[in-house]
Amino acid sequence: MGEQPMDLKPLFDGIFGKQRTVLYERPNFEKRELVDMLRNLADIPLLHWDRYAFSRDPLEGKFG
Repeated sequence: MGEQPMDLKPLFDGIFGKQRTVLYERPNFEKRELVDMLRNLADIPLLHWDRYAFSRDPLEGKFG
């Protein structure tokens, strides 16, 4: 019966690493004005800022 040729590419990639050159492509982000970003930040309620800050405190939950 007809045998299919064995694909050795995964084996060679595992031994020698992938030889393809992968170029970094910088992602395209929507351009926003600094003033708009600051307005958005200023609209966040103080309670939300507090929760954000204390949720990242390394001592959070360590003391009763």
